[in-house]
Amino acid sequence: MKAIETVYNGYRFRSRLEARVAKLLDELRIRYEYEPEGFVLSDGTRYLPDFYLPESKSWLEVKGIMDDCSEHKIDLFTKEGNRATVIFSDFSFKSSNQFGDNEPAPLAEEGESWLCECLRCGRKYFIGNIASWHCPCCGYHDGDHGFIVLASGDNAYRFYHKNHDLYKEARDKARQARFEFGE
Repeated sequence: MKAIETVYNGYRFRSRLEARVAKLLDELRIRYEYEPEGFVLSDGTRYLPDFYLPESKSWLEVKGIMDDCSEHKIDLFTKEGNRATVIFSDFSFKSSNQFGDNEPAPLAEEGESWLCECLRCGRKYFIGNIASWHCPCCGYHDGDHGFIVLASGDNAYRFYHKNHDLYKEARDKARQARFEFGE
């Protein structure tokens, strides 16, 4: 199936799915830049991540289906010191485990991806290891009490806090977004 280019929020996205993810980020008030920079990875592979999230200094890749080539690029990108999260068409997500003092690792195993909100700065960010309690946006650390988990990545329908409605509503608005007439 061919992707449908879609204009939303001043960007021309390569697909409606990418535009829906942008809508999700807007609803969650997560700042983003679309395809701001490409990379040549250590094995010579070229990689252009979909979104850069400047507040958490991390990347977001949108995938309808994960193929071996895409997984290789994202794993290598992560191993080379970048934080990355992959979000899928059902709005589930997997994050890299590279946060804080953790060693770089490939995509997180099931159940190790989280969308969190910092209790100090209020910013939202994806993490790939719940044991990494430092906010990547402001650096706040208070043991395991410095953040609220809004949703787990392995199942974007599973929520852990009374504020989970924020993610659920944002996800539903993104799914229902219509981009008729190029917007």
